[in-house]
Amino acid sequence: MRLIQRFFHHQRIFWPINMSDKKSIKIRPIIAIVCDDIRTENNGKPILIGIYTGGITLSGPVINNSDGVSNLSIFLWILCEVKEAGVASFEIKIIHPNPKHQFCMKAKIDIDSIPHPTELMPLALGPIPLNLWENGNLQILFKHEDEDEYQTLRNIPITLQIIE
Repeated sequence: MRLIQRFFHHQRIFWPINMSDKKSIKIRPIIAIVCDDIRTENNGKPILIGIYTGGITLSGPVINNSDGVSNLSIFLWILCEVKEAGVASFEIKIIHPNPKHQFCMKAKIDIDSIPHPTELMPLALGPIPLNLWENGNLQILFKHEDEDEYQTLRNIPITLQIIE
């Protein structure tokens, strides 16, 4: 999985390591945008390509094997409110229409300085491959490491119109 981390100077994403000397903080996701790709302009500005504003419909000939329909990868652009500097430990879970199939990512973010009070900090994640078998809802969930309950960021209807 590729983590996109070059959009703002105060954000670094890394895999969990010992950060005991840093203050543990919480970030608050405000919105989760699902898209086909995230790229960067020459001037450093992010470009979100193929934003899904409603459901995802896959139609036409697709690869259909024992792993499901596997012709779609998504990117997540999650805008978060940050109140203080420190380390935020969190988990993002994506539950497919069939709940047996899940994608789960645990990460820590070291935030060196807080953004301007009106600025939201982006988390850009992807590509995340989706292997889909059936119609239903794709759930995107978020929780902090020390929490038991997940917060729902998005519910996206999935419609498969497979042409054999």
